[in-house]
Amino acid sequence: MNLIQTLDDELKQLHLNDFEKARYIYLRCCELFSFDARWEFTDLFNDFDLHKQIEKRKFNIEDINNYLVICHSFSRYILKPLIDKLTNLECNLISDTNHSFVTIRSNDNTCHGQTWKLDATLGDLALVKLDLPTKGFNCGISQYDIMIDDMDIDLGFCNTLYEDYERKALGYSFTECIENVGIILKNSNAKYHYSDARSLFDMLASAYSNNNRTYLDKNYNFHRLIEVCDEFNFFDLSKSGDEYKIKKINYEEYKKLTKSLYHK
Repeated sequence: MNLIQTLDDELKQLHLNDFEKARYIYLRCCELFSFDARWEFTDLFNDFDLHKQIEKRKFNIEDINNYLVICHSFSRYILKPLIDKLTNLECNLISDTNHSFVTIRSNDNTCHGQTWKLDATLGDLALVKLDLPTKGFNCGISQYDIMIDDMDIDLGFCNTLYEDYERKALGYSFTECIENVGIILKNSNAKYHYSDARSLFDMLASAYSNNNRTYLDKNYNFHRLIEVCDEFNFFDLSKSGDEYKIKKINYEEYKKLTKSLYHK
């Protein structure tokens, strides 16, 4: 995928100022990319080679063929180059060994005279896929930050409220709530990568489970094993084919998986 060409073609249809373009680029990138959950678990297996590979991975925005990122790769090789290419904003990479993000500002009043922090990998990659308001794009001044909501509506993003998901997830029992979350996941864009599916589950159903650990095997096949509070029902959030699904399992299956898989 030539991401520059794709976004440039889309932006030409929208007639936005540079700040609005940066916001659109941010949202579209959150739609496209997902956090590489393997990054959090390489230490379980002393998998130094994979850790280094993920940390040092480079992306060519004219030829994207991998959509799993961490903060360092997303900020340095995707978000900053796109903003540099497609806007006239001043865009800076802020990076240390622990975390990376970018900032934007303008010499005119395009950015309302503020420096804006764009930090997508702490949650926004999943939130945008769920059409929910973001948390990582802000300047820290509420009167300006709240303007983002209206901008998103005009851009066609973030039109859903957390309360909408809560209503869809509501059931007569904890088990039914988790089953409803499984339906939500099935119909969402969060179903393709573990980090997104886990975020959806954590947002809506983690309070209904006695077990909130991530389990995995040495091939980084992820499982969220769910023990429903006080109801002796069990589920497995894991990949089936190309999608993550919440599947009901019996107690024996649950115990076997908890003993055979690794966890932090």
